[in-house]
Amino acid sequence: MEEEQGYKFGHEMKKHFQMRLDLIPLNHGGYGAVPKCVSLNQKQYMEEMEFCPDIFFEFKLREYWKASIEEVSLFVGTKSKDTVLVNNATTGINTVLKSLKYNTGEVILFTNCTYHAVKNTCQQTSVLANGVEAVHMSLVFPIKHEDDIVNQYAEYLDAHKNVKIAVIDHITSPTAMLMPVSRIASVCHDRGVLVVVDGAHCPGQLDLNIERLGVDFYTGNLHKWGFSARGCAVLWIDPKFHNVIRPLITSHHWNTGKPMIEFTTQGTNNYSSYQSVPQAIKFYKDIGGHEAIDKYNRSLLAKAVDYLTEKWGTCKLDIPASMEAPFLRLVKLPPIAGFSASTDDSERLRLKLLEEYKLIQYIFPVQGELFIRLSCQVYNEISDYESLGDAIQELSKRT
Repeated sequence: MEEEQGYKFGHEMKKHFQMRLDLIPLNHGGYGAVPKCVSLNQKQYMEEMEFCPDIFFEFKLREYWKASIEEVSLFVGTKSKDTVLVNNATTGINTVLKSLKYNTGEVILFTNCTYHAVKNTCQQTSVLANGVEAVHMSLVFPIKHEDDIVNQYAEYLDAHKNVKIAVIDHITSPTAMLMPVSRIASVCHDRGVLVVVDGAHCPGQLDLNIERLGVDFYTGNLHKWGFSARGCAVLWIDPKFHNVIRPLITSHHWNTGKPMIEFTTQGTNNYSSYQSVPQAIKFYKDIGGHEAIDKYNRSLLAKAVDYLTEKWGTCKLDIPASMEAPFLRLVKLPPIAGFSASTDDSERLRLKLLEEYKLIQYIFPVQGELFIRLSCQVYNEISDYESLGDAIQELSKRT
């Protein structure tokens, strides 16, 4: 455990979060965890709104929006004029794909590792656009080198000249792969293909500089690894597309000649998750910032993976070390009687581990085998993963 400005990493960090202490949280990547100080700050904004909504919405909202955007931009490496906030990364992807104009026969490209909600977004957009196709490209394991992925994109795009935009995961949600986004984006742009990045897991997990990635659009959740209240995500739009991308909701600032301002007000709503973002970023910095968090989480996750693969006699997902997400990792489960490598059985197993062992975790099938996606955050200790190891081992011995 590490001491950072009065914060001790490990189980003692749980006192700074609102979480059930009887559960063992191993799925931070699912929904994040909100620090108490952020929840308190959010509540203060909600109370201010209720005390006098007229003042809040008509005179304060833009001021608070500007303050949040400035903090977020510094956090993720963007200019504030190109940056807006949306509810979540899925909303960000929807916003981009449904703002673009398509010609008949054009394609929206995603992969088999794309987040399910984003797959649905691609498919629905193709239906709404009429004559547009949503196509997935299959990424197959093992992957031995980043070049394999980059070359696969190049070969696919060379063979399919009608791709309008590629949806690229920065960190794939189900398989926890850190994709070589800049290299893929270069391949896409060389062939006239736009790039939108789903960085749902990246703010707070990666030391981001979005503008240097060389993409057209980028969206990422702040409520997963950035400690913000739910739901809150950043959406960065390259300046050349400011007049193209519009929020999903048309409201007061439509047709004002200031398209990015349209995102500030989406009707009367509770914007407190956006307004409390500066407090979330402050907490992130106060506990040590990216350097300290990264050091602790990487080290603990490596120990957890070694412990579980040895205990279960299995292996982690076969990808290059350069493509392993810093705080997320896939480990194959041993055979467990009564549970096949299906989505339904993985959900049954997740529920069993929750009800019998108090373990919060994420399990799903990959190429006919069940894997568990391990998350590591500063409130975890190796004993959490030892509890998981014992539970799975006990279940694997049942007949």
